[in-house]
Amino acid sequence: MLLCQAEGRIYALIADAIKHILIPTTAQMQVWDGGKTLTWQADGQEHLVPVNALATVLSYASPMPNHRLIEQRRDIHAVDANPVVVLNHQDTLVGIEVDQLLGEQELVISSLGETIVPPPYLYGSSILPDGQLTLVLDGVMLAKIVLEQRNQGRINIDVDDFSGSDSKRMAAATSAPDFVKKLILTVDDSITVRNALADALQKADYQVIQARDGAEALVQLQRYPDVQAILCDIEMPGMNGFEFLKARQQTPEIASIPTIMLTSRAGNKHRLLTKELGATAYLTKPYLTPQLLKAVAEAIENPTSQPLSPVGESHE
Repeated sequence: MLLCQAEGRIYALIADAIKHILIPTTAQMQVWDGGKTLTWQADGQEHLVPVNALATVLSYASPMPNHRLIEQRRDIHAVDANPVVVLNHQDTLVGIEVDQLLGEQELVISSLGETIVPPPYLYGSSILPDGQLTLVLDGVMLAKIVLEQRNQGRINIDVDDFSGSDSKRMAAATSAPDFVKKLILTVDDSITVRNALADALQKADYQVIQARDGAEALVQLQRYPDVQAILCDIEMPGMNGFEFLKARQQTPEIASIPTIMLTSRAGNKHRLLTKELGATAYLTKPYLTPQLLKAVAEAIENPTSQPLSPVGESHE
């Protein structure tokens, strides 16, 4: 997770939706009464990205204490512009401006409980290395909410304040995408495996969310009902892959989502058991990326009629 500071508070941002992180130059930022935009070059194209301060996007009002991590870093250096985290939601870019980046950190996420109903972008809470509590933000939902707020006029973006080609590019940046990327859930206790899967799937034009075990996967599926396919390991602490498949069978809302098992277990015993529990396909590690992408595409195309396919046996 990416740790960042906004108005004296530290937040942990889940990295699923992060497209890029940068400290823009003065020439890259355009500021006017209605807000800010970032001019960003990527993949040979120029993008005009609307930028919103993280503190103005968050809608909760409960005060949180300043963190000792901030105090330790105040004298590092000053920059001409604040860091911007570029988020991607369904092919639309959103810039989130923060006061400071504090680096990446592996953190244990805890539920906020049922005492309050948190905003959808709040994924949970976590304990920082300095022992203090921080909120964990879901980057995918944060980007989605920024876009919804902008469409509803709550975040003021006025393209008339730009001239010529800038107005046209701004309109293109804020308009609906020509297509919507299919959403894939990857479930594995290894962050290395999850990141490798995310990289391969994103390069194939999928959008990816992650979970560390079956229990977290069920939470993700509640938050993202439009998941098109699931890639799931078998051996995980907490709820393992078999238990997840059982829970999936008993939950009508997710029972029809194609689920591909991705595991180091190549024996028929595990394969047959996952078949009985409703898995769509069975891949073994190490896998070949083309086979993985083919299995995902076939599972999405035929979500109900496809029998379990033994993919990847030769790679063990």
